[in-house]
Amino acid sequence: MACQWNPESVSSTLLNLTTSLGFREKDFVILAEGNTSELLDDNHIVVKASGARMGNVTTKDFVVAEISSLVELMDSRSASRTGSLPGARSRAE
Repeated sequence: MACQWNPESVSSTLLNLTTSLGFREKDFVILAEGNTSELLDDNHIVVKASGARMGNVTTKDFVVAEISSLVELMDSRSASRTGSLPGARSRAE
């Protein structure tokens, strides 16, 4: 498992922080977009998906990523910007 969709893993603290950072009047992020994450354990983080607007995110806008898989991908000489993570699925699946 490199990434999985698991809305139950998103804490209320992360959700509230993400939403508050996205308020346009605070001017913390450009166009209410950006990324937030939270460490779940030694090998997993929950991360806001790209494209989800911070001001109105829900738990469904986050994914859980396996840190060791991300590090492996970053260290890989064969990784490309257009490649995908091992085990990752598209939204259409």
